[in-house]
Amino acid sequence: MERTTQAIQDYNRHKRKGMPTLKLGADGRLLIPSRCTCLDDGEYIPAIGTHYVRFLMPEARKLAPPVPEHERRGGGRRRV
Repeated sequence: MERTTQAIQDYNRHKRKGMPTLKLGADGRLLIPSRCTCLDDGEYIPAIGTHYVRFLMPEARKLAPPVPEHERRGGGRRRV
């Protein structure tokens, strides 16, 4: 989880204007930034601290069609 924490700190330090701030939950999972839409929430593997999350920025929602609930995956879609 050390590398994941470092990668998130690096991202937050160098993110472009308007990009969301990424945060980890107490259990080490990435949290979906507020106002963002979760597209894919991959399996979290605690032993190596790996978690894949794909989300749409708020302004992108106007451009992309909504993702049907039956096409969404993963568990624990939590928001910051």
